[in-house]
This record gives sequence, C-alpha cells and structure tokens, in this order.
Amino acid sequence: MTTYQNNKNCKWYCRFQINGERHNYLCKGATTRKEAEKIENAFKYKIQQQQNGVIPRENKNIPLYKLMNLYSDYNEINNKDKVHKKSKIEDIKSYFGATTPIQKIKKSDIENYRKYLREQKGLSNSTINKYVYVLSKAYNLAIADNLILSNPCKGIKKLKEDNEITRYLSIE
Repeated sequence: MTTYQNNKNCKWYCRFQINGERHNYLCKGATTRKEAEKIENAFKYKIQQQQNGVIPRENKNIPLYKLMNLYSDYNEINNKDKVHKKSKIEDIKSYFGATTPIQKIKKSDIENYRKYLREQKGLSNSTINKYVYVLSKAYNLAIADNLILSNPCKGIKKLKEDNEITRYLSIE
C-alpha cells in the first residue's frame, strides 16, 4: 500500500502501478491512513476491471486540437499533400472549436459540418469527402493510440462524386 499524506494540505493520496500503468489519486474524503487505504483498494479494483474489459475505460477529455496535432504529425510523415491537409485541419478546428472535447462530437455534428461545407462554403462532394476523411483518419489514429474508443465518422456514407470531365480531341 502506498498511501501518503501531503504535509502542506494534509490530504491523503495513493500511488500504485498495475500492469505497467502508473496511477496517482487523491483519496477524497479520507481523514486517516485506513480510510485512504480503503479508497486505494477501490481504485485498484476499478482499474483491474477496466484492464480486464469487464467495465469500459473512462475516456479522457481530449481537446480537438490535440487530435488534429496527432493527425498533423502523421500527415507530415506519410503524405505529400501537406499544404491542403493543413488548411482542412484548420477549417475543422475553427468549425468545431479547437478546445471542444473529441468525445462530444457526434455523427449529427459531422452531418451538420458536411451541410455547412456544401451550403456556406460551396464545396463539391469530392472535397467534402476529403474533409470528412481527414477527421475520420484523425479519430482512427486516436483509437490506435488508445485515447478513445469509437469513431463518430464510422457509418457516415461518402457523398456521390461527380468528377467526370468530358474532353474533346482537337485536330492537333
């Protein structure tokens, strides 16, 4: 048991490690070591349940700008079209708000974003699909890093793209 009392504020804390994950918590409401140890045991039990998949892990409130930074780093390494992707990232951050927690963005918000891109910005279906791809890829990177559990872009159908260009041959 690694419960300790902070000398400055006289509050009890617990510190422990389970399966390589370090945890440090305030034992809220504890006035004695024994009470702090009971709270620590409750924390340990909950974390073990989460690690074993019995109860879902709690998502941290991760702001959108961190998600977009994660995607931006990925894009720097893996893509050639860095300039256009950066403008899409900035547009996504300005629409949803850079400090909005990513867990609060729902499918309906993304549908409203697509509507905004079509009606307010006058973008084509192909371009709108590219914006949604950037957002979806960012969420998938966060899932791969165990930051979140689900992608709100999953299940959103791509818009039909009409990119055909009729070309005519000249005499030359």
